[in-house]
Amino acid sequence: MVIAALLILPLHVRASNLISNASVETNSSGQPTGWSTSAWGTNNASHAYVGSGHTGSKSLKVEMTTHTDGDAKWMHDEVPVSPDTTYTYTSYYKSSVATEIDLQYRNTSNSLSYAYVQSVSAASSDWTKVTATFTTPTNVDKVVVMHILTGPGWLQTDDFTLEESTSPATGNNLLANPSFEDADNGAPES
Repeated sequence: MVIAALLILPLHVRASNLISNASVETNSSGQPTGWSTSAWGTNNASHAYVGSGHTGSKSLKVEMTTHTDGDAKWMHDEVPVSPDTTYTYTSYYKSSVATEIDLQYRNTSNSLSYAYVQSVSAASSDWTKVTATFTTPTNVDKVVVMHILTGPGWLQTDDFTLEESTSPATGNNLLANPSFEDADNGAPES
């Protein structure tokens, strides 16, 4: 008699996207709901709600013609986060220049602070996925992830995701995306 053992591994549970209107398709008065524009410093920047996107029919674009200092970007509404927790951000972009990912934190005493996450050094004429991972400080309540333009050129963005990073609780599964739940352009990731 042969007895076979069955190894049961936990299913990958897709976390909840914290960014509302993540594909920027919903709008009010011609502007994407839950999004605002921002620019600071000495530069000449313009923002556009564009009629084409990575998926759907909308995306966000910022263009800068002159720059002495500062930056320009679109910003999603603040989202609640837990302290000392790792989060993963993804989005799709096209750009004519290098850009960067930064964070705006709101702490428990309602003060703002900012953090650099990473450079996005590749300009791209085709939609390209960018992924950034960060861990929140101990005194943080909310965050805004900002894909920013820091010099002359343009940046177009779409399909944003911000999720708490998770790993299988047990089983030590070494396969990424074992249940094929995460997809990119209709094909399973990894």
